[in-house]
Amino acid sequence: MRKLTRERAEQEISVLDVLAERLRDQIAKGHAVTRTGLYTTISDHEQAEAEFKIRKGLLSAYEEIARHAYGRTIICDEYDDNGNQVGIRMLRVSQANAGFADDGVNIVDRNVLLGSRVASCRVGDEFEFRTPNGRRWLHVIEVINLEGPAPLLTARPNFALGHFLILESRDVDTVRDLRALVEGRHQSSPSLEVTAPAEYADGPQFAAFWPKDWTTFILGAEDNVTLGTHFFTQTTKEQEEIIQTVRGLVLVEGIGGTGKTSVALGRLKFFANFRSGRNMDEYGLDRQDWADFDPNDMIGFVLSPSLKSYLKETAERLELGAMKIVDYSEFQSRMMSDRNLFRRMKKTDAECPTFLRSISWLRVLDRTMAHLFVMGARDLISLPLSRPDTLDGKKITEARWEKLTKDYWIDGAPRQRISGLLERLTSGNVQERSGGFIMFRLALRVDEAMKLSDAEGTDMTAEERRVFREALFNLAMRLWRLLNPSEAFVSAVTDPFLMNYAVNQIGTTADDHGPDSNVAENPLNVISSLVTTAIEALRARIDQKRVADDDVTAALCMAAIVSDGFERDIRDLPYLRDFADRIAVFIDEVQDFSEQQVFLMGLRARPKYRQITVAGDLHQQLHRDGVRDFGRAFPYLQKSPAKHFLSENKRQRGALADLSHAFRRVVQGDSRLDEPVPARAPLYRYEDANAFARLAVEYLTELPREATVAVICRDDVDVNAWFARMSEGLEEQFRQPTISDRARLTERFATHFTTPLSAKGLEFDVVIVPDLSAFNLSDGIDANGAYVALSRPRYALIVGTSTEEPGSGPLAKLIDAQHFIVQSVI
Repeated sequence: MRKLTRERAEQEISVLDVLAERLRDQIAKGHAVTRTGLYTTISDHEQAEAEFKIRKGLLSAYEEIARHAYGRTIICDEYDDNGNQVGIRMLRVSQANAGFADDGVNIVDRNVLLGSRVASCRVGDEFEFRTPNGRRWLHVIEVINLEGPAPLLTARPNFALGHFLILESRDVDTVRDLRALVEGRHQSSPSLEVTAPAEYADGPQFAAFWPKDWTTFILGAEDNVTLGTHFFTQTTKEQEEIIQTVRGLVLVEGIGGTGKTSVALGRLKFFANFRSGRNMDEYGLDRQDWADFDPNDMIGFVLSPSLKSYLKETAERLELGAMKIVDYSEFQSRMMSDRNLFRRMKKTDAECPTFLRSISWLRVLDRTMAHLFVMGARDLISLPLSRPDTLDGKKITEARWEKLTKDYWIDGAPRQRISGLLERLTSGNVQERSGGFIMFRLALRVDEAMKLSDAEGTDMTAEERRVFREALFNLAMRLWRLLNPSEAFVSAVTDPFLMNYAVNQIGTTADDHGPDSNVAENPLNVISSLVTTAIEALRARIDQKRVADDDVTAALCMAAIVSDGFERDIRDLPYLRDFADRIAVFIDEVQDFSEQQVFLMGLRARPKYRQITVAGDLHQQLHRDGVRDFGRAFPYLQKSPAKHFLSENKRQRGALADLSHAFRRVVQGDSRLDEPVPARAPLYRYEDANAFARLAVEYLTELPREATVAVICRDDVDVNAWFARMSEGLEEQFRQPTISDRARLTERFATHFTTPLSAKGLEFDVVIVPDLSAFNLSDGIDANGAYVALSRPRYALIVGTSTEEPGSGPLAKLIDAQHFIVQSVI
């Protein structure tokens, strides 16, 4: 350990002690202000309330620092505009949008530009810095990344782990328990030294894939694993660009381990940070909009329950605990119940073809439902306008009502408006920002058309106007009932119009039919056959009073299209509630959702910001009919999305990252990556699977108890087989072997046997891939599964294969390029 590292550790512990005292004073002052309130000093009530809430938000930010301290310190040489060095400056950043900008502590606000630079800089970087004395230039010469802070308002605040980097050396000094080092109580932990089976310990680059010294890793002790929060103060420049985007759709792609999910959460955290009221002008935000930054109004969508619990705990540590995180099936069930859909139908597990899950299918439904709505609406508006059967209605004579209906309905503006709306629907005219959907905002447009303004009823009495408006509302209710998505969906799919229109509308791309379709070879015949067969199957299940999950999604999409912007809350029409009720949305693992699912989830974002963050990777797609063009699922957005590709693997250590990189470039053909360097990973080839099972158990036996472990197999059949081979040996060593479903994979003290589909989106300290040859690496989805498995471990990886000869396939290419070095297991 360098002498400088010890000195810096002493400084950090000293800063923690000073910061703790400063925070006690600041928090006490904050509570005093919020108790007295601000209404007595500001005459405008709304402004007073905004200022009061912002003061509470700032207090919460200081309390957040008290709970989580800070995550990074940088030391810089400071230069003036003439290139003269004027001193050394130390800067720190926390996850909160508050700080202490003085020489004693030097914590900068996370949401200020300088905070972003502190979080994302590297040793050797230079950047501009504004001071009261003018412009300065900072050259980063040291970086200290800190993890596992103890709450500052407890006795003896501390950091569990610190990584110390300096410009003059590539070596990183890692210190566990900074206070113990400073107070002379620090010593190495021999119990964390991991040995390997002797016959393999000297194998190719063995230590790079199975480290001996685990004292440099923070493994945690909580029962359930989380993503961790240190990423928010230790980012990259590319991540920062995403995190700081406060409006619009952002599409985040990236290789495994780049922090796509972290960035999605980080963007919401950055937005919520504006509750403190600081640094808002830099992003064009208004202090009066303080309510917009409430995590209660944010929602995240994930694919599985394991990811839900994984991210929920992380969100709580980021002070986003009120944010909703739901898996899609839970979301769909809730929306179906809230909107009272398909009450008379039963569920079927029938699988739908890709085009019934596409945006193109929604356009078919849109056109067909519009056709049926026009026919029904024309019948309704051709009838006499009924006088309300109320006390006020009965006061109007028949003759007077006939006169009123002639002047203000038959010849009046509301009927002309609704007739014009029906003509536009018939001709296929669409509104701006509608995504090309004819029925977009139709409930709102009917509402606007059926209103009688004061200027339009000039010779009515106030009582007559009230009754006439009630009559118009009653007719509007009948029109709105035509928009019931359950009934409209059933009517549409059984109407002859739909079949003819569908054959012409559905496109000829893999986005409409899936990557395995052969539409390109004979598109017209194939499409006609696909469409006809699928719609006939759909009609058959409708006849049997059954619907599939994908049918429900399509109906919900149409409900969202029709009800967008409709602010009325009519108890008898629950399906017409506006879907856009969240200020910010993120969608994780987007590649394994369908286009319609992504479309529906994105519509939850309010138009004010349309803050939608979509994170995914096509090279980790494990569903063949998942969305392939992420942007295609958002046709209603006028502005092109911001697209980012993250390529820095932050999860894995050097050689592990090299292997993941090589697999992605060589096997999956990702040309965006540079040519890989030889990873030289051990590949244990065996004839007897039990021999490899014994070897794997021997490896795992030496691990620290806190290390999270997953044995990732191709499918459930392999999971059961390897569990049978390894469970007895693991149980003898108290390693708790478990065949884990998605809901249990975040449990720390278990050895999880699982599949890539369940493990996707998670990470583990150690991964065993017992049979790489079980994956068909020539098949895109299977190769993606293998990549998911290889990219899950943080620190250690063991890979086996039962293939006797690799042949000339993808695995052979990896071996020939020395990304794998074969070792035989006897």
